[in-house]
Amino acid sequence: MPKATSATNILRQVGGSLGVAVFAVVLQTQTTHRLPAVGLALQAGKIHANISQLEAVAGAFAHSFWWSFAVSLLALIPAVFLPNRGLAAQRSAVPAFDSQPESSSRHD
Repeated sequence: MPKATSATNILRQVGGSLGVAVFAVVLQTQTTHRLPAVGLALQAGKIHANISQLEAVAGAFAHSFWWSFAVSLLALIPAVFLPNRGLAAQRSAVPAFDSQPESSSRHD
């Protein structure tokens, strides 16, 4: 069982890192698309944004959050089909460990 736990943790860490990277790219692409002339300078903090630019940045964030929401909904589909085994069912599947030693009294 410890190997499965380690593999699960590694996959969770790698998946989270890849997910953050993908959504960062979506956000940067949307910001550059919505603000083609000043997008990169605005992201670097070289210029200050006016109201219309702030609205464009807010739209870029909204777009990336909608993508993350859609991916989360897609992840729910296979989660529905996971087996529903409670803790009691898992315990009954594993044989109980007898903590008392066997008696060594033999009658010959």
